[in-house]
Formats: sequence, structure tokens, C-alpha cells
Amino acid sequence: MTEKEQGRLHKNVYLPFLMVTILFHFGVQTKKVTIVPFHEVSVEHAYKEGEGNKTLDYWREAHEKFFTGCLNQVGLKFTTDMKVVCEEFSVVYK
Repeated sequence: MTEKEQGRLHKNVYLPFLMVTILFHFGVQTKKVTIVPFHEVSVEHAYKEGEGNKTLDYWREAHEKFFTGCLNQVGLKFTTDMKVVCEEFSVVYK
């Protein structure tokens, strides 16, 4: 994957813009960002995200439902090969 492809999420949406938007909107400081296929999201990431029972199975089920809904709204289909952005962050302010 080229450097340009790594930063591009979909059409004209680029990762650096998205991350700045997230930082500004939610008041978080990004510590680490990885881009992996949905099916390669780690057990560790699912646990750190802290949703539900913190298992990878829960993470996959909840996120597949969420991504499917979002993608359907723009005429795209969810696949387990699609790349997702996994972000580790700390809260800067509440």
C-alpha cells in the first residue's frame, strides 16, 4: 500500500483530516493509529476499547452492525476485508 493509499479512507476523506477532526471534536490526544482489515482487529484492541464485555466477538458484532448501517447510507457494502482505523488515545479534557 502506498503512503497516499494509507492516508485515504474513502474517496476524498483522508486520515489526517479525520484525526484532526476527532481530536478537536472530542478532546482526545491520539497515541497510536493502525489501519487493518476488519477481520485483523486484535483482541487487545477490542479489550482496550472497553465496550460491552470487552471481547473481540462483541467488538466485531457491534462494529459490523455500526459500519453496515453507515456504509449502507452512502451506497457501500460492509466486508470483513475492509480497512478500519484503530485508534488508541487519552482524554485531554472532558
